[in-house]
Amino acid sequence: MTNLKMMIVPILALAFSAQSAMALTVTNAEVANKIREVSLSQVRFEGAPAVVLADAKGMSVYTFDLDSEGKSVCKGGCLKVWPTLHVAADAIIVAPFGTITGNDGTRQLTLKGLPLYYFEKDKVPGDVKGHYPDWQLVFIKD
Repeated sequence: MTNLKMMIVPILALAFSAQSAMALTVTNAEVANKIREVSLSQVRFEGAPAVVLADAKGMSVYTFDLDSEGKSVCKGGCLKVWPTLHVAADAIIVAPFGTITGNDGTRQLTLKGLPLYYFEKDKVPGDVKGHYPDWQLVFIKD
C-alpha cells in the first residue's frame, strides 16, 4: 500500500502541472501595440508581479480551455459570468489576433485562434480573479 501512495503523489503533481501549462503565454513582441483593443497590464498573480493581456482599459482577459481554435463553447449562463471581448466592425485586426462570431452574436476577439473573455467579478483594472481551472489568464513574457 505504501508503494501505491508513493506512485499516486507524483501522478497528481504531474496532472496539476499539466493543467497550469494550458495557460496561453505570448511574447511582448507578439501582442504589444498590434491593435488598440488590447493592452498589457501589470498585475499581482499568486503574490508575484506578472504581465497579462488586458483590454484597452486594463481589464484582464481570459481564455477557456474547453474552446478550440476559432470556436467558443461558452453559451447561455456561461456568457453572463464570462462576457466576450467584443471588437467593433471597423477595428483593424493584426495577427496573432483575429475574430469569430461569438455565441452572443457579436464579433469576438481571438488570440492565436482562442476566443477572449472577461470575468464578471473583475471590477477594476488589474483584477485577476477569474484564473480558475479551465479559465486562464494570457501571460506575457519578454
